[in-house]
Amino acid sequence: VLSDALPSKARVVLVGPHGLGAAAAPKEELLGPYSCCDLEVCVFPHTYQRFMIQEFEPPQLVVLFHPGLDVHYFTWYPCIRQWTEQKIPLLITAYRVPGGLGETPQTVRTFLECLVGTGGGQGLWVLEEENPHVAENGSFNAGYFVSLGSQGALPIQAEEMYWPLFQALGKIGHPFAPRVGACPGDGGWDVVGRKQPWHGGV
Repeated sequence: VLSDALPSKARVVLVGPHGLGAAAAPKEELLGPYSCCDLEVCVFPHTYQRFMIQEFEPPQLVVLFHPGLDVHYFTWYPCIRQWTEQKIPLLITAYRVPGGLGETPQTVRTFLECLVGTGGGQGLWVLEEENPHVAENGSFNAGYFVSLGSQGALPIQAEEMYWPLFQALGKIGHPFAPRVGACPGDGGWDVVGRKQPWHGGV
């Protein structure tokens, strides 16, 4: 799927604690590149927060697959703040299971609208709460959102945005209960897309 949307030989870094498989221990090292689907793929088998403290050049695109922003708010906030300051395009997916709780597309939309604003330009500018790629029995559907920067400067401390988020998510009936220090990325990938030239960065 990524190879259809990215240029030939684009550099992609897959980031996630289970990057080497569920049974493998996380490692703070960049592995690869490996050639896959006309892309140059590297793997960083640890959290994105660990990835960010390495001295790599900034990504040109960040994709978060079901990152659990609602539950892992305090962990993801410094990342989101840095991406908005650097105006890095950010694509986030969220899934919907009928009758289930969790990070639904409505939750992610509310979350991003509260943090970065809406209306095009800087802020949340692409949203798709429903898409045609649904499981055959209708039990699963994913939405996606794209943001670019923020309409206002985000505060340094995540706590300063906690109450506005709590109020916004409360209005849609979401049980907002973030955990401090929880590790994101369980069961999924966080992806950084990069075009050539790479020059040893990510």
